[in-house]
Order: sequence, then structure tokens, then C-alpha cells
Amino acid sequence: MAVSSVSDREFSREVLRNDAPVVVAFRAGWCLPSQQIAPFLDDTAARYEGRAKIVSVDVEADPLENSICRQYQVSRLPMVMVFRDGRVVDFIGGAASADNVIDMIDRQLRPVRAVDEFNFDAEVLRAQIPVLVFCAAEWCAASREMAPAVEAVAANFRGRANVVRLEYGPANARLCAQYGFARVPTLALFHQGQVQDQIFGQMEGGAKTEAVRASCVGLTTEENIAQMIGRFIL
Repeated sequence: MAVSSVSDREFSREVLRNDAPVVVAFRAGWCLPSQQIAPFLDDTAARYEGRAKIVSVDVEADPLENSICRQYQVSRLPMVMVFRDGRVVDFIGGAASADNVIDMIDRQLRPVRAVDEFNFDAEVLRAQIPVLVFCAAEWCAASREMAPAVEAVAANFRGRANVVRLEYGPANARLCAQYGFARVPTLALFHQGQVQDQIFGQMEGGAKTEAVRASCVGLTTEENIAQMIGRFIL
């Protein structure tokens, strides 16, 4: 399946208003690295047909002379960006490999997507729907035990709420400190850019009540997590 080229007029319809993740390859015929990525982009488009879309923006001259390139600050070629819900959620500047692009797409297709310092604002704070942040750590047994319940909730609320995972550790220390994620696992529900509800730690059983919302300890059954999100679904 060949990657189709989109023009300025088609970009909004084909990319920004698409429900699926869209990979946009900014490239040019005169750019050797752009030509080198073309074959595996065609193969990748066929591999993800029906689940993700891959298109190209073909730049004939200087990228800065192209209106889409100017809008998304593309100053070098090739550039591969992933769009979701009308915004850039990931990108690779310069030559990319098939594994790089596949990894970017797979991250967007998982029920629980990873967030970090780079994409936290876009994925969480600027989201138009509620976002559940699962702050967890690979070394934490409780995090691993909670993961299936979180993934089930993510699948059930797909399209109505997003669920993301923030890895607890040095790389995300600033974010964890900013939002008070001092222990793992922690679940924090964001809506309209603010923390609306939290569950600290793991505990089976129990039930959240209207009187106990923020900073609640435990109560990490799938049902309770779903109830926490459900209160903010319009």
C-alpha cells in the first residue's frame, strides 16, 4: 500500500480530523534520506491499514516555504510526526528506521499510552476529555498487579476518556513532584487540566463515596477506577 501525499487543502481532513493515529512524513524528492525511508513507510502503511494512517507532505523546495512545514516548525527533512486528536503527539527529526516508526504507532494504539516530560502537557493537560494518569514503576509489584485493571478500564472508556502511564523515576521526577506523586502506584484523574481525583496505593475491596474524592488511599478495583472516571464523562 503506497503512502498517499496530502496537500494544504487536504491536511485538515486527512490528518487533523482523523480518528486514528496519523503518521505524517515530511519529505522531498531531492532529499536522499527522504527517499530512503519511502519503501518501509509503504510497507508500514499496509501493515497498519484500518488501524493507523500514513501520509506524506512532499516539499518541493525549502521546507520553510511550505505552509504546513511552517505551522509545525519543520525546518529539516525528513521529519516524521504522529498526529492524534488533531495534535502532534510524537516525532522523529531526521532519518528514521522502520522500527522507530512502528514503535511510535504501537505506542498510540495501546490502550494505555506512555507519557513523559515531553508529551505530558499535550496528552494530559490539554486533552478535551478526562485523562487517568497511572503513575507506576516496573520494579513495583503493586504496579504490575494493578496494570490489568487499568488496561481494562482504558479499553472500556476508549473514545470517552484516555488512560496514560507515567513511569515513576528520575526521568519524570519534576512531574511527579509537581503533582505529588510520592508513591507508586498512584492513579490521578485529570480533567480540564486539573487533578480532580486521586487514589494512592493499592488495596482490594472498598468503595469510593461522594464524600471521599481527592487523596483517597487504596480502592483500586476495576469498578472503583471506572467510577472515578465515570463522574466526569459528559
